[in-house]
Amino acid sequence: MAKDFPYFKFYVSEWNDKDVTLCTLKAQGLFINICATYWSRLGDFKLTKAIKKFRNKSSFDELIEEGIIDVDREQDSIIIKFLDIQLAEREILSIRNTENVRKRYEPSTSRSKVVDGSNTIKKREEEKRREKRREEENKKGLVFPFTDDDFKKQWQLWKDYKKEQFNFKYKSLGEQAALKKLGDMAGSKEQALKIIDQSMGNGWKGFIEIKTNGKSITDEYQTSRMADYLAGK
Repeated sequence: MAKDFPYFKFYVSEWNDKDVTLCTLKAQGLFINICATYWSRLGDFKLTKAIKKFRNKSSFDELIEEGIIDVDREQDSIIIKFLDIQLAEREILSIRNTENVRKRYEPSTSRSKVVDGSNTIKKREEEKRREKRREEENKKGLVFPFTDDDFKKQWQLWKDYKKEQFNFKYKSLGEQAALKKLGDMAGSKEQALKIIDQSMGNGWKGFIEIKTNGKSITDEYQTSRMADYLAGK
């Protein structure tokens, strides 16, 4: 993943204004090398490995004493705050490392602007749960013109048909309006079931009243332009 982020932000003004410029040139050079390795390892750099790699303990001690780098001696880890923030902003720290960053900077999270990847996942899952609850509540709130199971099963078939054939999904208000129109049009459960069968059988998007004046259903549909009966319109 480090190949996807080959560089980190380096602000010249911050460098010139910070205490690092008060350190020896040897310590300043060591700090730049530490930063490069720290970034390439995505914030996971052990202190003992760093000392062994660069072989300059006195300069390490100088950087630590001046507060240029921090260390977690229990975990034997180097901590470079400005790089941690950049890594977390790009969401490329592992969840473990992101959690460690969050713990380091609490309670000053607003100052550090550290992004907690695990919290982001939790928020998305919670939003999905809320959306599911809203859908269930909307279903409970529907008023069916005919309340027996036969009609409800036929209505679910109609919704599945709309989704499969036209990639259409009712919103709560639209579904309630469609149910009311169907109920007003049909007048009885048996007629409502026939209307739904008729629309699905002819591949229609909406409902058309069944005629009894001798004209065919298709002729009536083509000539009457009864747009008010189209679901979702």
